[in-house]
Amino acid sequence: MDRNTVIVASKNFTLAYKIKLAIGDKHNIIHIFPNMTKPTNQIIISSPQEKHLFDQQILIIHQNLSIITIRSLILKQLICKPKFFKCFIGIDPGKSIGTALLIEGEVITSNTFSSMRKLIIWISNKIKEIQYHQLVIRIGDGGGADRNYEILNSIIKQFSEISVIELVNEVNTSVRRDGKIPIHEEAAILIAKRSGKILNFK
Repeated sequence: MDRNTVIVASKNFTLAYKIKLAIGDKHNIIHIFPNMTKPTNQIIISSPQEKHLFDQQILIIHQNLSIITIRSLILKQLICKPKFFKCFIGIDPGKSIGTALLIEGEVITSNTFSSMRKLIIWISNKIKEIQYHQLVIRIGDGGGADRNYEILNSIIKQFSEISVIELVNEVNTSVRRDGKIPIHEEAAILIAKRSGKILNFK
């Protein structure tokens, strides 16, 4: 299977647009009408209303799904696994809290928050939208003692029973690499990709 190509076989342009937003620039997208499809080992995506037009197996996606759900469904097919083995959340602590969600090394989404409450709500909502076997939350150690304690305490309280929580050395994570991504989110992505010290709460 061509890991980098997704075929959208649908007359639903809203669906095609949302799929383009979901997969970004890392994967090629070909948009055709259903009657133009030919047998292929590439992923073919269409709408529930058009599934009867296909003889081969396709991925059915409803246009009302969120971007993150669409992205996770497509990635699950691209990596050929029934479930994602690990979901990583990186947190860059500080006055502005950067956070990022990764699956199998792919950045699904990221954001920046000024309050712990909004961060907790964001994480809770995002992990409900995807399939994973294990959730790993990685928190940088450079936000200052008070802020780090606040973030660690909140994350432990909310997620320690359903996740592995690690404290990560965040040296060089704040070095600017991609001007398109806010600096705190860029740092969170790097933190999510680094192994840290597992915090044991038992």
